Amino acid sequence: MDPTATLADSLTAKARRLVQRRAWILGALALALAAFAYRRLLAFRPTDSIVVEVEGWFFEPSDTAPLIVVALSLWLLYRRSARLAALTWQGGSVVLSAVLYTGSLAVFCWSLLTEASDLQAISLILASLATANLLGGRPALRVVWLPVCFLLFAIPIPSPLRHEIVWALQNWTAEATGLLLYTLGIPAVVSGDRILLANTVFAVIETCSGLRSVITLLMLAVLMIDLFRRRGLHAALLLIFTPFLAFATNALRSLTLVLNPASNIASIHSLQGIAMLLASVFVLYSFDGLLERLHVPNGGRPRTKRAAGPTSLSRTRLACAFGVLALLGVLSSAVRPWREPLPTVRLPIDVLPRHLGDWRAMDLETDRLFLGMAAMAGAVDRRYAHGGERVDVFVAAGSPHQRLRSFYSPKTALPGSGWIIESATRVERSGRMVDELVVRRGSERRLVHHWYLGTRGLWDETVREFLALEFSPFARHTRGAVVRLSTPIDGGEMPADAEKPLAAMTALLEEPLAMLVEPRGASGTAK
Repeated sequence: MDPTATLADSLTAKARRLVQRRAWILGALALALAAFAYRRLLAFRPTDSIVVEVEGWFFEPSDTAPLIVVALSLWLLYRRSARLAALTWQGGSVVLSAVLYTGSLAVFCWSLLTEASDLQAISLILASLATANLLGGRPALRVVWLPVCFLLFAIPIPSPLRHEIVWALQNWTAEATGLLLYTLGIPAVVSGDRILLANTVFAVIETCSGLRSVITLLMLAVLMIDLFRRRGLHAALLLIFTPFLAFATNALRSLTLVLNPASNIASIHSLQGIAMLLASVFVLYSFDGLLERLHVPNGGRPRTKRAAGPTSLSRTRLACAFGVLALLGVLSSAVRPWREPLPTVRLPIDVLPRHLGDWRAMDLETDRLFLGMAAMAGAVDRRYAHGGERVDVFVAAGSPHQRLRSFYSPKTALPGSGWIIESATRVERSGRMVDELVVRRGSERRLVHHWYLGTRGLWDETVREFLALEFSPFARHTRGAVVRLSTPIDGGEMPADAEKPLAAMTALLEEPLAMLVEPRGASGTAK
């Protein structure tokens, strides 16, 4: 054995250990700076949960648990530590990193100015990609892209879009549960989001829609794919299978809730849900094993070119990366949110009189459980009667000071839970687009006119909420509102015959509704 070669190998091993030790120290320091800068993201909750904490994280559609998402992302990154250590760490394009850092800083400042802490997840993603490219180029990006993109799970779905998805899932879950009951020989009738049994009625509420279960199981599927090193078609099939599995197990969960007389107890309700989630993980694991036995193409393991000896990072580039982290930390404490004057707003109850012409009103009880997470400010729900005619009027306004809780929801088109839409058309009336619906629940049928004021539609509401524009100088000067008028369709009466009372009520509401959504003034108080 050559003593010189042995000594060289020993020195190389010591140098590599020294480099690794310094890398861990620098990594820990970077994590500490990032945790300080993004502390608002780590503590972010989309809304105050309306259910207990355990059920809220597992089943509440609006929850995201960013702290858990970040922790799992770090675990994915830790699993790649050997691959990162093997990189040559030749820095990538400075221009690309500069663009990504600029985007990260812009999004970060916007999130502070609008108090939209969830947007900091996008800033963190951009900053992480910029740092990986700056220090290690494309090879580093290929290693870290999955842990970084995993942070997307920390971003909540904008509530207008979430309302659409949740409502569809509620109806699909009710249909699937009804089919399972029929298969078991249990007589049941499905009416919208309701399941009618012989002695009881079960409603599929938002936490039973399964949206959160789909997201949670997708997160677990990504972790499983990474843990078992699945690639290519194998990984794609797992991801495609996961949402369908989550929906199927959620339908089974609803079936157990229907059949369990004690399901209304919160703890039992949560335990049933967690048990079904664990069953989903077991099925997903079994499906992964089946794909492996079928020899589905797996794409092979990623290869990383190992450095010939100990590598060192460019001090200039490393200083730039830490400088950006330090700047983010300073901005997180120095930037103050916009303090726009509070607009003077009128609530529906302020502008809608109890007597409209010859029509007299009585208050109705709003089905708040059915509306779920839809945010309504000063909603009015009344029945106006005149002669032999009656019209139910529901008017609700959106709150200009609330984010991730939108008034824009498809449920506002229905009088309550259990209604089925027989037909739907969109027509223009008095210069506005109105949804004309014929709805049915049991033997009762109604003609419904439903429209929104002060908004351009679903995607406009989604984009404005996602970007937190209502908390910026780009806020609208009008407020959004939703209107629903409904009247009975008696006996063999045709829907067109029921148009007259709705047209009369619409004309009487023109002036009050104009007052509700008119441009807002400033009261001079700060947010």
